[in-house]
Amino acid sequence: LLNKELKCPNINKFEVINLGVGGYDIEYAVARFKKRGIKYSPDLILWLLKWDDIQEIREQISAKAKEYKKQMEDSGELKEHQEKGNFYPWNKKASEEMYDKYGEEEILNYQYAALESLRTVYKNPLIIFNTPDRSSSIQKGLMEKFIKEYPNIYYYDQLPVLVKPDSALPDGHPNKEGYALIADAILTFLKENALIPCD
Repeated sequence: LLNKELKCPNINKFEVINLGVGGYDIEYAVARFKKRGIKYSPDLILWLLKWDDIQEIREQISAKAKEYKKQMEDSGELKEHQEKGNFYPWNKKASEEMYDKYGEEEILNYQYAALESLRTVYKNPLIIFNTPDRSSSIQKGLMEKFIKEYPNIYYYDQLPVLVKPDSALPDGHPNKEGYALIADAILTFLKENALIPCD
């Protein structure tokens, strides 16, 4: 879309590199960028960051989530959950346990430190995206604080909500049409906010 719709005299070709990994939280995503992404010296980072990426610390819940998934599979409970549209109940159970153990404030402090560690290695524009249904007041508060502290950071939580059968898979993830809607929304945001350095 960038190469098709934007004609920039100072840019011959746009390149987009996808470093996203399903299930990663802030800490894991930042570690992956440091290991795999920083070498490309990106001009811009687009980051889909949902409420569960903020409320879950992957390092704390991975082992428990795996254990709960096996228990639910063995007991038949998992099938019952998924028939009701609850596709990842093991993760929810592990996350709630972690939340009870550490509390909201400690978790948010941990996540904020992970966000700050990205800014030690990357200073260019960072755009954090979300959908209204996957956002929360906790996330908005964390983003507002982050944006005030550091320049070149943007937060946009109005991506299309994929509830129509023609744009989402049964588990809620986008299908091909859903990803096209998301791509169009992101491109519109980039253009409206002049975030592509097109002289």
